[in-house]
Amino acid sequence: MTHSRRDLLRIGLTAALFLLLPAEGKAEFNRNPVIIRQQLEQSIRLQKMALERLGNPAEFVRLTWSAYEQLRAAHEGVEATLGHSKYPNPMFKLASTKLQKARESLLWGRDALKNPQGLIGGTPEAVATERIQESVRIIQLVLVTTF
Repeated sequence: MTHSRRDLLRIGLTAALFLLLPAEGKAEFNRNPVIIRQQLEQSIRLQKMALERLGNPAEFVRLTWSAYEQLRAAHEGVEATLGHSKYPNPMFKLASTKLQKARESLLWGRDALKNPQGLIGGTPEAVATERIQESVRIIQLVLVTTF
């Protein structure tokens, strides 16, 4: 079976389009401050929903991962803005540091319930709650001071 040049071009462009589109459910970084703010707010909402579902570890892990994806995308957006703007917002450097701490706290809280075997210093639920609340507080601080 032979393909015409036009068919091959169409197939190539379609393949390229699919590669450029983000996968479903994946957050993609954007340098637009409005988008970054929305991603941070969505991460907070998902983290609060996860705290409400501490009794269901599978749902907690799923929600915290979704929250982490939003937070990671927002952090990457802040980093991209710092690296590519001629006159970046001076608060973005501080925000980037804070968002990295929030990401670490969120992952730590998620791991407390996902892998409680190696946990030291409290029950998995208590550690998860503390770390998720810390992540939420940090993100709220960034929202107030930067966005």
